[in-house]
Amino acid sequence: MLKIKLLKVGADVEGFLQDSTHRPRPCVQLILGTKEKPHQILSLPPGFCIQEDNVMPEYNIPPATTKEEFSENITLMSSWLRRHFESQFHLNYITAASAMFELKYLQSPQAQKFGCEPDYCAWTRSENKIPETVNPQLRTAGGHIHLSYSINGIQNPQEHPEYIEIVEKLVKANDLYLGIPSLFLDKDQERRKMYGKAGAFRPKPYGHEYRVLSPFWTKNTNLSEWAFTQVQRSVEAVNSGMKFPENMGRILQNIINQSKLQAAAQLIRHYNLELAA
Repeated sequence: MLKIKLLKVGADVEGFLQDSTHRPRPCVQLILGTKEKPHQILSLPPGFCIQEDNVMPEYNIPPATTKEEFSENITLMSSWLRRHFESQFHLNYITAASAMFELKYLQSPQAQKFGCEPDYCAWTRSENKIPETVNPQLRTAGGHIHLSYSINGIQNPQEHPEYIEIVEKLVKANDLYLGIPSLFLDKDQERRKMYGKAGAFRPKPYGHEYRVLSPFWTKNTNLSEWAFTQVQRSVEAVNSGMKFPENMGRILQNIINQSKLQAAAQLIRHYNLELAA
């Protein structure tokens, strides 16, 4: 019998900087830290890190075991970012799914660098590709959630012989419990033209990274606690043997990728999914 034990939940979150006229500004050369070597915030406990990601500041939090700890970590890091960029550069740190930059701010090599490794679709078992037709001024932010878990007592889940199949089940459940409700909590459709398609994930030694959501869930305590709780519900659903109808992959991809709110509302009622304030 399959038994997944959720150990911890972490996150990497991207945001944007704005000047006093609310125009987006790049973070290039304003902060320390890279994808390969994130910068530990010295005034905060270990695990609170920052880095450049394209033109956006990205932060990491220490993984948490409770929704309260998870939310507190998000709040602590968000508050630090707002204070830091306001005091040091007179820029506002904002939580948004997408922003349109003036082309003059997108000429640096850093501004042309997209991603550090591919992500994949759990529904199609294929690598996700960035469409070539996307507006070159568009930049998008993610609120990626990292799940750490054991499988049938195996602490390193990738050592389980059915790891890939189990991860796919979990990501599909993430789509239902997180991805579908997110359409009502995050109305931005521009990001999904580039990133955040249904089923997007990366395998990790400790579990997996769910990459469908924007950072909308980091805006307040209710939302971040909701995100943690839906991760728990996803794991519980897989442990209980939840099975999707044969055509559910096509349905969920269509609803999430195309922001079909009416169809999403039907799934919310059918599966008794939770929204957050």
